[in-house]
Amino acid sequence: LPPGLLSAARLHAMSEAELWALPPLDVGSDVPPASAASEWRALTKLRRALCPGSAADLSPSLPAEEVAQLLRALCAVEVEPMPLRRHSSDANARALLAALGGGGGERVAVVGCSAGGRGLVAASPIASDEVVVSLPAASLVSGATARAELPAAVVAALEEEGEWCDHLLVMHLLMRERGRGAASPLAAWLGLLPRLDGAGGPPSAW
Repeated sequence: LPPGLLSAARLHAMSEAELWALPPLDVGSDVPPASAASEWRALTKLRRALCPGSAADLSPSLPAEEVAQLLRALCAVEVEPMPLRRHSSDANARALLAALGGGGGERVAVVGCSAGGRGLVAASPIASDEVVVSLPAASLVSGATARAELPAAVVAALEEEGEWCDHLLVMHLLMRERGRGAASPLAAWLGLLPRLDGAGGPPSAW
């Protein structure tokens, strides 16, 4: 098979969960197999495209020259990009990015996933090493932010948690700020987070 054709078939055959779990890849690098099931789907798709009518066995049903012609035609097909399924929070998220002094909101999109939840994807092709989104450091919520905002007694108690300390400090700060409602300086961003009920997720998901 030509370089890249099997990788393209693997990507096309992967489930959404397998695509999310795929490690970052360099441009032009081979896509590894995700699972036995998706690898079988990828190979089956290629075989049906190159050897129509031979799905029942492993012997080609076409002469080699005709298979080669089909292969050239398959490699020449331009794949249409999948349309973005923008989440209902997409516009608010981009507006918040602009309000915080960030750049690149038009280059990204908040999308919904079939299994629930949301993800952030590029809305257009990006170049290697290109900065897609930027934010001022002062707008970030971090362990340092939480240490500066929370009572000293709370910080001291959570310091005993070791490597989880920053994570817990941020969770504590976000729960406190969400309880303040519209009075919180983080209200616009907190309104985009999942609810804390049966349909949402725990604070650790924030």
